[in-house]
Amino acid sequence: MTQLGQFKYGIMRNKVTGYVDLNTHFEPGRYWIGFWKEFIEFPSTLQTIEFSEEKPEEGVQHLSVLKSRDKDGKQIMLDISIQYKLHKDRIGLLYKDMLLEYENIFIAELRDQLAKAANLYAIEDAWQNYDSIVNLMRVRCEAVLQKRYADCWGLQLWGVTLTKRYETKLITTQVRKQAQRTARAKLINAEVRAKTAVLLAEYKKNVTILRSGGEARSYNITQLAVATAQANFISAQAKALHIVKDRVCPGYARVLNTSSGNHTCSGSHAMSSKQLVAYQNQVLLKSLDATPFNFPMPAGLKRSSAINVEASRKIMKHDTDPGRRLKLKKRRLLHNNAADDGKDSRPQLLKLSNDGDQSALDTEPIQKLVDMDILGDQLGYNPVKSVALGFHEL
Repeated sequence: MTQLGQFKYGIMRNKVTGYVDLNTHFEPGRYWIGFWKEFIEFPSTLQTIEFSEEKPEEGVQHLSVLKSRDKDGKQIMLDISIQYKLHKDRIGLLYKDMLLEYENIFIAELRDQLAKAANLYAIEDAWQNYDSIVNLMRVRCEAVLQKRYADCWGLQLWGVTLTKRYETKLITTQVRKQAQRTARAKLINAEVRAKTAVLLAEYKKNVTILRSGGEARSYNITQLAVATAQANFISAQAKALHIVKDRVCPGYARVLNTSSGNHTCSGSHAMSSKQLVAYQNQVLLKSLDATPFNFPMPAGLKRSSAINVEASRKIMKHDTDPGRRLKLKKRRLLHNNAADDGKDSRPQLLKLSNDGDQSALDTEPIQKLVDMDILGDQLGYNPVKSVALGFHEL
């Protein structure tokens, strides 16, 4: 029982006669061929041929670098690796032509054809047109091995070396070319940046225009709202003054307005513009709870006397001491509308101030009015100067 090892092809040889059966090939396994016969083994896996000064892997011949010249005559050294595989059905013919020295024949023919292929290119093509050089060398490899009963499975050109003289010049040339490409790239970069800056300036301009327009519209809307609010406020004040002018007067002076259906003040009893201003002033004084005195500021630099705000507030709110309330009641009686009530208020006034003496009322009406004016002076309030007669009673 004879065994053919793994990863092997074989053909059988008679050890006695030396006859080799070239037509039958065997694959790995155990065979009963007799003790007088043996197998001639061939590899069934990929095999490598490497042209390089570096030490190859185990099982690969250590060959020298492939030397050649380019089309300009410069000497070059090429590092090349080749993988091939034998045809299992043609190993008999392979043995017939080359016995077991087939790999040395492969190496010799490949060295010749690859060196001739390198003569067709300038050395610059090794990095500028690398693919075309590799493709040409692969075609030459396939042509060599095909007629030698093998397949060129792969080829790698992984090293190109020149003499020191040409290496130095080549490096200088490439550095200059690289500097040119760098300068060209910088120029393109600067051009792109300039265009980008122009676009950015245009966008910023548009943003500024839009923002300014928005701010202008916002300002117009705000001012329109403020003006509208002020107009509404002034209109409301005018309506309020109009209502006051129509309502604040003695009852007998009120007449019915047929168009509006409301009562209005007529004749000299209706307040004038100056009296309306004085009325507003008294309403303001009533709202000043924390201010005891007020100094009016008329137009110009003329000095004005102070207003006793506290006294005016008490009069407006009917908050005075009993003695002063008696005098205020007299004032109200004089302001009372006797025509509306159908009564004469003078007897009531006489009863309050002179204990019912009618002659005193007939002979001193002016003095009673003077007493009531003294009442305003005592309280620090002058109705003649600051407000129309009777307005503080509202």
